[in-house]
Amino acid sequence: MVQNYTGLNQILSQKEVFNLYFNLLPTKFRFYKWIKGTKDKNKEKYQILAQHFECSSREAKDYMELLDKKEVNKIISNLNLKNVNWIASHPIAGTEYSGPEAGFASLFKNRWCIISADKKVAEDKIKSLENFWSKLGSKTKRMTFEDHDYVLSLTSHLPHAVAYSIVKTAINKEDKFKDDVIQYSAGGLRDFTRIAASDPLMWKDIFIDNSENILKVLDNYSKNLNEIKDAIKNKDSKKLLEIFSSTKKVRKEI
Repeated sequence: MVQNYTGLNQILSQKEVFNLYFNLLPTKFRFYKWIKGTKDKNKEKYQILAQHFECSSREAKDYMELLDKKEVNKIISNLNLKNVNWIASHPIAGTEYSGPEAGFASLFKNRWCIISADKKVAEDKIKSLENFWSKLGSKTKRMTFEDHDYVLSLTSHLPHAVAYSIVKTAINKEDKFKDDVIQYSAGGLRDFTRIAASDPLMWKDIFIDNSENILKVLDNYSKNLNEIKDAIKNKDSKKLLEIFSSTKKVRKEI
């Protein structure tokens, strides 16, 4: 399997390639769930892992720790790969459609691309990647991995969580008005259905991997929603006007 992957074995040893794919392939999470659910109480989890992959107990312990964190960047850093510069890029672009066929020539034009790199990565390597994205029409912004995850939990992950919830609420399969709701959907609901039409498998993984940030943001969202709910319940027009006016200002800034 290793020998057939993307030519990585030309610059990395077979051991390094194995480690890289072991840590990056989505199947690791499925395997990890099996490891956590095993009923063999006579063996530690890392011992089961070591036996399955024929690696040392020390390596297995390291893998277990990394799998717990599910942080790809830390995984790559701990591999100490030679002659490899790992720089993460996240172009803030795209639609609700997935796959190569969903791409188009101006996809990255005037879009932001967030670049995150370990402190050990040379400045010229980062600038080279920034130049690459600039040639595709993107504007680049450097962020730490932690800042990236937090900012995206607000700007991307929260809207998706809300969209899934709103569409599920508005279009209830058991509701006798379901067909009418779909037929007479105005722009607001249609915007949310577009977001909610994104790849469910990808977003399931995103929500799990960035769960700590997303849960904090959802807690804050719930508080704000309750504030609106209370204002409606108390027929507090002054409070509602205050809330709606403040968010209108944000829209102008965006």
